[in-house]
Amino acid sequence: MKNSSEFAQNLILEQKRYILSMVIVALWVVLGLLGIVFKTPFYNLSVYFLSLTGFVGAYLISEGKKPTLATSIFREGKSSTREILIYVVTALWMALGSICIVLSLDLLQASAYFGSLTPYISTYLLGVAYLQSSPPQNTTETTAKTISSDPITTTVTVEPTADENANQTVKDQTVVQE
Repeated sequence: MKNSSEFAQNLILEQKRYILSMVIVALWVVLGLLGIVFKTPFYNLSVYFLSLTGFVGAYLISEGKKPTLATSIFREGKSSTREILIYVVTALWMALGSICIVLSLDLLQASAYFGSLTPYISTYLLGVAYLQSSPPQNTTETTAKTISSDPITTTVTVEPTADENANQTVKDQTVVQE
């Protein structure tokens, strides 16, 4: 029974990835045709298509790392925040691209503008999948600085645990790596 459950989960996950991929390809074709009608250079279109790649890649990686199998925007019920976000971003991408093509605006500038949002959204999507939801038990702060060829200095602050003396102060240790 476990194998059939894993198979069903993988199938749902692959369907979510497949659906997103097909939506992106369909929009790619629509923007391509719109570009042909309005005589938009294909190198401009290709750079604009690249501006969405970071978002979609981050979503696909995060969905593979931490799947949201019980939710989908295409089914009744709850939807994954990540899935909603990727489709909202894709809709905004499509709207901006269409407006630029129809009004003969600079698609390369729109690509840079849209792409500038990539680090923020991608970090959010990947962070949801890769970061722990609760802080670790022992708090450890690490700071690393490199100035030209100077050695790296790492400061580690360790807080005492509940077992240790309540009056004990925080210890600072500095480690120099060459």
